[in-house]
Amino acid sequence: MQKNKKNALDTDVYQEVTDKLIQLLENGTIPWKQLFKTSEYGFAQNFFTKHQYTGINWFLLNFIAEYEVPYYLTWKQIQKLGGKIIKGSKAEYIYYVNFYCTNEDGKKLSATEIRTAEENGTPIQKRPYLKRYTVFNISCIEGIEWEKPTLEKQEIRPIEHCESLLDAMEEAPKILFSSENRAYYAPLLDYINMPNLQQFVAHGAEAYYRVLFHELIHWTGHRSRLARKGILQMKQKNKMIYAEEELIAELGACVLAALTGIQKENLLHNSAAYLQSWLACMKEDKRFIFRVAPQAESAVKYILGN
Repeated sequence: MQKNKKNALDTDVYQEVTDKLIQLLENGTIPWKQLFKTSEYGFAQNFFTKHQYTGINWFLLNFIAEYEVPYYLTWKQIQKLGGKIIKGSKAEYIYYVNFYCTNEDGKKLSATEIRTAEENGTPIQKRPYLKRYTVFNISCIEGIEWEKPTLEKQEIRPIEHCESLLDAMEEAPKILFSSENRAYYAPLLDYINMPNLQQFVAHGAEAYYRVLFHELIHWTGHRSRLARKGILQMKQKNKMIYAEEELIAELGACVLAALTGIQKENLLHNSAAYLQSWLACMKEDKRFIFRVAPQAESAVKYILGN
């Protein structure tokens, strides 16, 4: 296993991170808008030093990387602890600001030249750049003894108005909690999957129900209910139909949140991943919003039973 020796002098790490985020957004994911915690075991930290990552590394390792326990080690730290990387494991990149110095003409100075310049009082300029390091999640390493941390006991309670709305539905949706870090509606098997309520502890129970209402609107599109093409034709991957169905779910969820009194902020703000596609659809088809709004209204009425 060779160390990654590239730094900002031969790799544009700013562009590297940006491209990664663009790819996520283009795939319909906006990682910094997740309303539930990615890991129940706290925020990402270095297993060797116990240092909690900050800045861009906090963002990348808490919201982009997907591991149950967010402990990481560098290649050198793995060697010091007598471990080895499991074959086929994926590395993650972290970034730190480093500096190099130049003279007045912009020439990069060596350590000896810097000392000489400082001794002579010659002006030098200190220039920052990002340096990239490779780390591996603790689950990708063998030969190191470690234990999962004890989960924090933080409790949030269900909201009575929201539960009353669900209890009053003539047809109760099937809600599972099998995939802990994902919220989605599965039309073929006709069920909603949700993270556990306690995973929303950082944002409160309101966030849980806002996400649930979004998936509940999708649920109304099943062929046995309102039979919306956005659900029936999901496999066709039509961008217009997909954007239409997502906006129906968002608008409907906003109405349900308002009806139950949990609409402290506009739910559409949590859907910026779809904003660009919605705008494109509206520019392409002037009837887009005229189709969407009535379908969102019908979905809400179906849930309310009127």
